[in-house]
Amino acid sequence: MPDFEYFPLDQGPFSTRILRLLPSKDRAAPIKCQLFSYSLQNNIAQEYDALSYVWGDQTDGQSNISINNQAFSGGKNLHSALLRLRGFEFERTLWVDAICIDQNNMREKEKQIQIMARIYEQASQVMVWSGEEADNSTQALESIRAAAEAGFAEEQFHMPSESIPIEGVESLFQRTWFYRMWASSYPTPKEITWDELAAPYDKTKS
Repeated sequence: MPDFEYFPLDQGPFSTRILRLLPSKDRAAPIKCQLFSYSLQNNIAQEYDALSYVWGDQTDGQSNISINNQAFSGGKNLHSALLRLRGFEFERTLWVDAICIDQNNMREKEKQIQIMARIYEQASQVMVWSGEEADNSTQALESIRAAAEAGFAEEQFHMPSESIPIEGVESLFQRTWFYRMWASSYPTPKEITWDELAAPYDKTKS
């Protein structure tokens, strides 16, 4: 398989690239994708999801991803995120900065950074990959979700203190992603919205 080569972006002011993540019923199967040109039109939600994640140490091993039948070398964290997001039957349409922007083309990077806010704003949803499950992260997310769904009202929310995984919650919020400036969370294998995640914090401020 030849090494991946970027095709030029279209000349429009809001041109970018979008990644089509192809499905597979075999979780161990290599990741296969298609990359295509895309133009952000108007100020309406588009049919793609934006992925926010921490690149991690790029020297800590690379994993090949097939894009347009070419070999793209990506970091382990990116590979893990795509593996988790890949559907069994249906493709997913994503915007992923490490792939959709030619990181070796400084002029292109500058232009894409200028429209990045628009890219995220017009996404159908913004998903965050904060890493694989660890340190009771699933139980921590369930506790946060329970608090959010109850509206954190004292008369509605009753959770025994011993059932709250304090260390798991602390560990979750100490993950590298939470030191970044982006939005909505997707730690595996559970999903949680940003509103749910922020509810306990908002309550402490009120």
